[in-house]
Amino acid sequence: MIRPENFDEIMDLARRLSKPFPHVRVDLITVGRKLYVEELTFYTASGAGRFDPVEWDYKLGDLFVLPKANVDDFEATEQHAP
Repeated sequence: MIRPENFDEIMDLARRLSKPFPHVRVDLITVGRKLYVEELTFYTASGAGRFDPVEWDYKLGDLFVLPKANVDDFEATEQHAP
């Protein structure tokens, strides 16, 4: 796979968009030199994925720590580019 010329810009935008969330997939696309955000995905498999054995759902879930702050708190306190 060939690394896009604007790879650093892509990574910077993905990091800024994902910063307030504990888990999110950021989908970006480049067309020529323009960079577009396609979507932010918050749940793998639309939240309907199953674990086999089911105990792993709980084991991995226990490792996932949600932040105490709300995303709205991020907007009010964080300095970020528009």
